[in-house]
Amino acid sequence: MTKEKSVPQLAPSKQTEKNGCGTEGGKILEMSNVTHRYGDVVALDNVSICAQEGEFLTLLGRSGSGKSTLLRIIAGLEEPSQVGVLRIADTDVTGKPANQRDCTTVFQHYALFPHMTVGQNVEYGLKVRGVLEQERTKRGREALELVQLEGKYERRIHQLSGGERQRVALARALVTKPKILLLDEPLGALDEKLRMDMQIELMHLHQKVGLTFIYVTHSQEEALTMSDRVILMSGGTIAQNSSPAELFDSPVSREVASFMGFENIFSGKVLDANDNKVRFELAGFELEGTSNDTTKIDVGMEVYVGIRSEHIRLLSSSEAEHGIPCEHVESIYKGKYTDQVLRTPLGQIQARVWDTTSEVASISKVDWDANHCVVMHR
Repeated sequence: MTKEKSVPQLAPSKQTEKNGCGTEGGKILEMSNVTHRYGDVVALDNVSICAQEGEFLTLLGRSGSGKSTLLRIIAGLEEPSQVGVLRIADTDVTGKPANQRDCTTVFQHYALFPHMTVGQNVEYGLKVRGVLEQERTKRGREALELVQLEGKYERRIHQLSGGERQRVALARALVTKPKILLLDEPLGALDEKLRMDMQIELMHLHQKVGLTFIYVTHSQEEALTMSDRVILMSGGTIAQNSSPAELFDSPVSREVASFMGFENIFSGKVLDANDNKVRFELAGFELEGTSNDTTKIDVGMEVYVGIRSEHIRLLSSSEAEHGIPCEHVESIYKGKYTDQVLRTPLGQIQARVWDTTSEVASISKVDWDANHCVVMHR
């Protein structure tokens, strides 16, 4: 019998609602006040998350942000230093080993058995659970059909492509019918074209099986493409917890904006804030932007403003009645578009031009729509 470990527990705090666990009903996972240390290094700092039944939840962040540590704690592969609540499907799994949690993990490197056939790999989890051979075969073939590998049952692992091996790993995880499927950067080893194809396949698979997927990645593209909700992690804490669209368009901080690809971020001073509109001064120019939470923005406060390069407008001398003066520095060709680097009184600005044949010699000013200028209080 496996001996359960003792994990220090804390009383749940009101932080759970702040971190996304405030919605009642339909929860398949609930974690609150999770802290984990590796010696003096704090990998997770009082983190709380939840996941709803059937949700595709992505943990996004740079290496070392804590996302994989969090996934390993959910899976039972790592014991947290402290925890308030840790429940899967209303069952307290604090201190329970991985084989006593109703979840399965798919890893980046698949961990398939090379001496077994595809079918034997897929059915391995059923075999160790004592499922009879006839039932194992039936469920194994059904799982392979789900991932479009129904004709590969007798193949050896070395006879498969990288994408096919990934699907075998998915089938092996699904065949045990877990409550939660955990995916730890499963597309990281694939080439770009196959990775993009697998993103669509994973979305379709999620829709077919209706399970909760919790997906770890450092790729903004994967997170935005596949997820119902994204938790962006940084330094062992939650930087933002929101829908993909909100994360992309409305970052809550300079750090989030930078990670999500805002090429132009400046510091300004607030002149006025009303509803979601913020007027600010930047290098002597009076400009306007939007904020999702003006209650945290006061007149005179230093704020950050961010504008994506695709929202910068380039104005020629004939149309530049308004705008910020600029000088062209360089053009960076990137295939589908060209990034134009410009020198302005605000600092260097990057603008994205989709017409790669357009001339830049006549550009004299830049501007942007206030709705595309995000104001952040931190």
